[in-house]
Amino acid sequence: MTNLRAEVFELDRGLCVGCGRRMARGGDAWAWQVHHVLKVQTMKARGMRPKWWRGPALAVLTCRQCHMQHEARAEVIPLERLPERIHYAVGLLGPWAVDLLARYHPPAHG
Repeated sequence: MTNLRAEVFELDRGLCVGCGRRMARGGDAWAWQVHHVLKVQTMKARGMRPKWWRGPALAVLTCRQCHMQHEARAEVIPLERLPERIHYAVGLLGPWAVDLLARYHPPAHG
């Protein structure tokens, strides 16, 4: 079984997608977190296979502060900050997922 945290850390080169801060590889869940760009509940409700919510395809690295601010909708992580791999994976899911991604992560100047 793969370690989602380690995979996402590598994919995002140890940088928070929200603020760009470098994270320490050995940091615990309080230091940095994995953020699912589409809500797990939504993916499950749509009948998506577990590989989508258990794997790195729709997850990004965030520092604790950016993750908490995003989830509270105080300061969302804009669409432009998400890696190209996220846009590609969401596009594979179809228009409904592209629309949800834009709602959860609205463009910075939109």
